[in-house]
Amino acid sequence: MPIYEYKCQKCGAVFEKIIISKNDESGINCQKCGSNLVRKTISAASLRLSSHSAGSIPSGAFSGGCASSSGFS
Repeated sequence: MPIYEYKCQKCGAVFEKIIISKNDESGINCQKCGSNLVRKTISAASLRLSSHSAGSIPSGAFSGGCASSSGFS
């Protein structure tokens, strides 16, 4: 489910909202002042790594092509 970032045109507050379907976007109000004058903003993408993969990238992860040890013939 995508999380969108919105900015209130009345008070300037920025907040996030999970949008499941296009219909969910019709009734979005500012979480600070309650205004319905909100605009979807462009936000930076984030990447969450699990603690298992945070410190290292498996060798060969970006090697491309098929390796002889891939198990495919």
